[in-house]
Amino acid sequence: MSTSVISRTLGAAIAFAFAAAAAFGMLRNYTPVPFWDMWPGIVYFYSEIHGGVYSAFWEQHMSHRLVFSNILFYLDQQFFGGINIFLFCVDFLLMALIPVWFWSVMRLAPRFSWRNPMDFGILMLICVISFSWIQWRNIIWAYQSQMYATILLPATSFLLLYHAGASTTAPKQSNRLFMSAIVLGFCSAFTMMNGILALPLMVVLSLVWRLSTKRVLICLAATAIVLALFFAGYSKTEYETPFLGTLLDHPRFVFTFIFTQLGSPVFYVLGEERMSAALLCGFAIALGLVIMGIRLIVKAETRQIGVLLAAAICYSTITIAAIATGRYDFGADQAVESRYMTNVLFIWSLFSLLLWFNLRSDRKYRRVVYGFMALLTIGLSSYQFKAIAPLYAWPRLDQNVGALAVELGVPDRRSIGFIYPDTEDLFELSERARELRSSIFGLPLYEGLREKLGSHHAGALEGAAECILREDTFRLVAEQPEYAAISGVLFSPKLVRYPERFTVLSSDGIVLGYALTERSVFAPFQNPETNATWVKGLFQVGEAGDQITLASDTYNCFIQLPDSIR
Repeated sequence: MSTSVISRTLGAAIAFAFAAAAAFGMLRNYTPVPFWDMWPGIVYFYSEIHGGVYSAFWEQHMSHRLVFSNILFYLDQQFFGGINIFLFCVDFLLMALIPVWFWSVMRLAPRFSWRNPMDFGILMLICVISFSWIQWRNIIWAYQSQMYATILLPATSFLLLYHAGASTTAPKQSNRLFMSAIVLGFCSAFTMMNGILALPLMVVLSLVWRLSTKRVLICLAATAIVLALFFAGYSKTEYETPFLGTLLDHPRFVFTFIFTQLGSPVFYVLGEERMSAALLCGFAIALGLVIMGIRLIVKAETRQIGVLLAAAICYSTITIAAIATGRYDFGADQAVESRYMTNVLFIWSLFSLLLWFNLRSDRKYRRVVYGFMALLTIGLSSYQFKAIAPLYAWPRLDQNVGALAVELGVPDRRSIGFIYPDTEDLFELSERARELRSSIFGLPLYEGLREKLGSHHAGALEGAAECILREDTFRLVAEQPEYAAISGVLFSPKLVRYPERFTVLSSDGIVLGYALTERSVFAPFQNPETNATWVKGLFQVGEAGDQITLASDTYNCFIQLPDSIR
């Protein structure tokens, strides 16, 4: 087997390992419970659509018009049960399409070949970067499709415009490509706010590439229309700061933020005390992008490709500048926030591509390229292991209990705080969804539990042993003292197939509430039988007396209640 085949096989294996780790991390951290912005953005949004308020597709979210994502949210709720599986699949697909875009650009290079180890290696490196776990918040949160779409759609519109203007493209095909570029540029504005930059940049590209006057005017008209639509009825949010005002008043903060975010992968690789290293790395990345971009543009054979990549760089860099001005009130730490890393990783992929374009034809620099590929892969690998680390997960049982509190109508801030910051607001957002049995309220784990409170449990409770409960805590719900919360580790002397949910019963079989176990949390490869499980739940104390029973089809036991909650 030749060295070339071995190197390509190794590169493909590493790229596949990164993608598999990202997929596994997404799977391990899966939860159907809506989190934070998902309550107003998905659960309440779907309730509005179901009630005939179709303008909800268009409504402003912060400073964005999330029409693209709203369509996905609607499809998930309407056709896929609203449990986020469809959304996660779409997110992973969008993440995987980013390396496909780079492959499409690489094919424009003279003498590109899969068989060339450097050509294939850079593409595999871009796959490694694109699936990096440093963007973990976007990977494990089903609400983040717009983070990928706001990169992919504008970048694809630039690429289609390039092909539309290429001299080798047939006229009919050129027209189709041009109109496709306009459509994607138009749609880009409705991924996130930075997407409104796509069409103005396409106007610049059409002028630089000397497209026909008709096409330039079409780009200008599309830009005017999309800006008019986007800002029609637009209202400034309380968290929104003016771009130019912040830039002029706090230029040091803005530029420090930009360079720190450009170099933020170093922050993740070296540790959370290396902000200064991220700043220096960001400056080096910016300098490298400028130098290599100019070198590409001044060469006649790569000028058009250089302009294409320059547009992508400008778009992503302006996006970072917009984040910097918009997050001024939240501090410089926002520069390394994980949910902003998808855009940064795209820029790092652009840096890698520019390095490849500039040095691929010069044999004496091949070691530099291979060294860069190896160093970056090793560096990102150290953080990629967090995707498969056994202890790396959301507090998903606590999130499930928060959802249980919403279903039962118990305003327990300590439980609900794991899924949304405002209890009263959440109850208003979710009430219609409860009636529709949409989202989690249609799952067997939660469906109709509130209506069963106070009913008589049909199961026989004789012979139930006393629960062996350790690390147990009981507390009255401060906002509604008629309820108490239970938390503890339930042990059994033998292996038990614990249920996902216990029904909490009084001594005479009245349903007082419910408690969830770790089996309510999705966990691939979990042994169904175990000696112990965390149990957390809520129950009414008025009818409890001095003990409660945890009842299920597979395991029953009773608990003596402490005097503090009787």
